[in-house]
Amino acid sequence: METVVHGKSTRKIVRIDEDKCDGLGACLGACPRGAITIEERPADAFDESAVAAARAPGRSQLSHWPVQLALVGPSGDMWKDADVLIAADCVAFAMPDFHQRLLAGRAVVIACPKLDDVGPYIDKLTRIFTNNPIRSVTVAHMEVPCCTGIVMAAKTALENSGRTDISLTNITVGVDGTVLPDTGVFN
Repeated sequence: METVVHGKSTRKIVRIDEDKCDGLGACLGACPRGAITIEERPADAFDESAVAAARAPGRSQLSHWPVQLALVGPSGDMWKDADVLIAADCVAFAMPDFHQRLLAGRAVVIACPKLDDVGPYIDKLTRIFTNNPIRSVTVAHMEVPCCTGIVMAAKTALENSGRTDISLTNITVGVDGTVLPDTGVFN
């Protein structure tokens, strides 16, 4: 038996027989199949903010589009006073709390240091760091050896930009989605 609060009214709907109810609610008031009964009794008012809060953990933290490093522009509002996240393509798939733990509040770009030519990425990142008020850079990559190329690309771009005021944080993600202890800050 399941209790469902209907709108902001004080009516509670109790399903009696799940097999008979289509769940559409078209029969509210009088169920033609006897699958629900309607009882009048006090009920808490519908709390829309509580529902939103309950759904929040799965909400996207993405603030801009596109995210592929090859496609983003080297200037624009996304870079203004930005904390930048440079993530290897696989990180978001391996890390179940990627949006809440790494992406929230950051401008993100993704790239694959194994499958892509990182030369153009170094050039673009250099332009981004040189021409925008970037506050910080975080690089998230997988623990596999080929993935460290994205860290080297970010470090090289920072050096090329001459921006010594930007800290670079390295986050290594295990294939099981956990953050590994070799994570650190490079300056």
